[in-house]
Amino acid sequence: MNPGYDAYLNSEAWQHKRQQVLERDDWQCRCCDAISQGRYSIEDLQVHHRHYDNFGHEPLEDLTTLCPECHDAITAVHRRRRYRAQTLPDVCPEPTLSRSIEVTKYDTEVSDLSAHGACPDHPAQRTHRQSVRSVGQGSQSYLKQAFQDRC
Repeated sequence: MNPGYDAYLNSEAWQHKRQQVLERDDWQCRCCDAISQGRYSIEDLQVHHRHYDNFGHEPLEDLTTLCPECHDAITAVHRRRRYRAQTLPDVCPEPTLSRSIEVTKYDTEVSDLSAHGACPDHPAQRTHRQSVRSVGQGSQSYLKQAFQDRC
């Protein structure tokens, strides 16, 4: 983890703030009844940062008491939102026909067309392949079809 984050969570200031939050929330997970159902003990309760905008100086309203299960679930949702992949457009831009195209061959003997640099907004995922031959200049219609199939 982050050394500054870990140091803060081990500090006396955090321990005092954590205690205040646990008392405010009556030593209960704010999402479920894990303590009253006997799934966790009071010692297992965790204090969750709703956000880190005021980290180190957070008001009590930025913190909430959770059991480990709810804390993991909420953290997973936050991480998915933060690190989700960007969606690609449904349609690639029109190909630039002046770029070179190679017919390549995969180890499994399946042929593929690879338009190097023809779709600049989409990074290529290169696999281990061996160049077979270059497509000639007279293959403009095949180039367009290959580009559409690729994107």
